[in-house]
Amino acid sequence: MVSVKILLLAVVFVLTGGSIFMEYFRRHRSLLVLAAVVAVTSTYYLGKSIYIDLVEDVLSGMDTPDAIAPETPKPVDARNSITEAQGDPEPTQVANSESEKAVGQTEVSLSAWEQFARGNEIELDRGQGLTWKNIEAAEWYYLAANQGLAEAQVMLGSLYLEGDGVPRSVDEAVKFFRLAANQGNGYGQSNLGEMYRSGLGVPQSDTEAVRWFRVSAGQGNPSGQSNLGEMYRDGRGVSKSYLAAFRWFHRSAKQGDSSGQSNLGEMYRDGRGVRQSDAEAGKWFRLSAYQDNEAGRSNLREMYLDDRVVPQNQDDYDFLQGLLKE
Repeated sequence: MVSVKILLLAVVFVLTGGSIFMEYFRRHRSLLVLAAVVAVTSTYYLGKSIYIDLVEDVLSGMDTPDAIAPETPKPVDARNSITEAQGDPEPTQVANSESEKAVGQTEVSLSAWEQFARGNEIELDRGQGLTWKNIEAAEWYYLAANQGLAEAQVMLGSLYLEGDGVPRSVDEAVKFFRLAANQGNGYGQSNLGEMYRSGLGVPQSDTEAVRWFRVSAGQGNPSGQSNLGEMYRDGRGVSKSYLAAFRWFHRSAKQGDSSGQSNLGEMYRDGRGVRQSDAEAGKWFRLSAYQDNEAGRSNLREMYLDDRVVPQNQDDYDFLQGLLKE
């Protein structure tokens, strides 16, 4: 095709260029100008067409991967691509050493972490359901969870449990929590334990709940520690022990877990497993309430109403006064 156009271009040059120098065109200036215009216009368009054809010929000859632009990743439905988790491992089979977890993480491709980070960059509209932000975040977590990233599986399970970004489904929540738990993720184990304790998506079982809480707490996970403390406090799945409950709450609270802090404050307030102390109770309730924990705020408000805590400074006074308006 290129050779044909080159031939046409040569013909245009011969006809128009040769005619320009003919005696006839010298005597008729208007025709001379017309011939020049035809020559220039034809040259431009034919030259442009030849250039485009040459570029297309070059590109069509490229078949290496570097010559092909990568496609933008499209969200996929992890529900259709993740194998159903079958059964639970024994606690002794769950990888809980730092070295084992590090090896597991290196086996996850970098793209999974990038997709997980994309999801984390989106500020979720908690409790708002199927908003655009929640849907977009859920799509990125799908991609990362589909590659086996436990952290993404935990987040996705939480979205299913809350119905944020995806239709609410306790069955899907259990599935993704189990996938993460079976990889040794402490939060996945604690969340799965909560599902067993409440009987959401699985048969209710305090024994199974304690089993998963214990595995999570044994890894130092603050959520698992707080939940295990609650089981000891209430005597569910284990013999009731305020002392054991206090110890687990204390470990959780020291790591900054707001639920653990509120639970620890209750033990000090009621003198269970530890010497009663309003000062210590108020301290831990404050830390929990400052993290916007509902139980911590409620407990601190009740103690303030009963004059069992006093403001420590102006900011604390303003905070406590704000609790009274709730």
